[in-house]
Amino acid sequence: DTNINVGAALLAANPNWLADEVTLPSRSPIYTTTWGTGTTTYGTIFDGPTSWSGWANNSPHPSGKNSTTCPQTVPPGDTAPVAQGGVTRTQTGQYVDSNGNRVTTYDDTQTFTYFNYQIIWTGSQCRRQRRTGTFVRTTPSTVTQPPVPVFSQYRYEDRVFDVENFKTGGNVTYNVGDNGADLTATWEGCIIERQTSPFTSTQTAPSSAYDMDIDMVPTSDPDTKWQIQVRQMAFKRNQEAADVTTSDRSNFNLSDMTCPPPVMKLTTMTATDRATFNTYVQALQPNGNTYHDFGMVWGARLLSPTGIFSAENTTAPNGRPIQRHLIFMTDGEMYTERDNLGLQGHEFTMQRVGSTSDSDGSARHTNRFLQLCASAKTKNITVWTVDFDSSLTPSLVTCASGSDKAMLAINAAQLNTQFQVIARQIARLRIHE
Repeated sequence: DTNINVGAALLAANPNWLADEVTLPSRSPIYTTTWGTGTTTYGTIFDGPTSWSGWANNSPHPSGKNSTTCPQTVPPGDTAPVAQGGVTRTQTGQYVDSNGNRVTTYDDTQTFTYFNYQIIWTGSQCRRQRRTGTFVRTTPSTVTQPPVPVFSQYRYEDRVFDVENFKTGGNVTYNVGDNGADLTATWEGCIIERQTSPFTSTQTAPSSAYDMDIDMVPTSDPDTKWQIQVRQMAFKRNQEAADVTTSDRSNFNLSDMTCPPPVMKLTTMTATDRATFNTYVQALQPNGNTYHDFGMVWGARLLSPTGIFSAENTTAPNGRPIQRHLIFMTDGEMYTERDNLGLQGHEFTMQRVGSTSDSDGSARHTNRFLQLCASAKTKNITVWTVDFDSSLTPSLVTCASGSDKAMLAINAAQLNTQFQVIARQIARLRIHE
């Protein structure tokens, strides 16, 4: 497989060995902002100054009046204002308030007219006259509109996710879903290796490649810790290391990278545990590509007498020294793809191993594997390799603790035979001891 499921084992040993954050190639939604309907409030209405037309005679004229009584006649009152034409809206201001709402102020204006009357003696008769008053009525209003984000596109980039919640059985939620929706992920137990430094297929791992250290116990330094892998939050992009902004929403998700069953730590088993053992082994189905270094580093870590699980396997229950045997079975073919999301993250974008192609990646991983084999053997671990293939690969011969401990099986019957051979040799060593 491309992944290693050791999360439960690490949590049980020490939750602080897992970092609280993980950096993954992912995506961030980009929104354009529109504004909701909102609410409108109105201010105090006020009328502007009135302009007047000239006086004009207006029927009916008061009758029976003379020069004395005519001026004493009370004219009709002003008529009610009548709107003329439509309302004109003028924006007077706009800003975004502290709550993110868009606030726009307007003046709604409309022209009104009304009639004003007078009674006058013209020298020969009493007349009623009127004139037209015109003014502009202003109604201030304020429209407050909430922001309405509308998904536009994605920016594919590295993101840092807070995953501390996983350590206590919780979930994490981030806006990486379709159209920028929230997506909630659970943790299955897979991880990303701690800090590494790239080295070629012919170079020795530098001291800064902590992932190559079998025994290093994590400290408070985040670089020494393993990161929690969240495949649901991982999204690839079509350029190495560079951010990409696109509206393309398909074929970028890395969630199809599976997380295999959890590792089983060193466990005392008797004949009564046969069913448990068989059930566990049957669950270990091949899925994905082949990374020999991934299996070797964690096999060695589980078995090392001086590593992170040393307190559990320093000596046998009777106090005697432990003979340590690591049996490494594979189909023999190292096959790595830079587009996988696995123990070393997503190589195409994260470039932790530093490979320039899939074939270069396989060569680099083979070099890593052989160096890890050598490290395991320095821990007094006998390494057996079983190549379930048509021929025994040179790397598996080199990895084994001697050519007699590199086995080949080309079918199930031969595989069974080789495991019996290994079992007899291990048992014989115990008898001689």
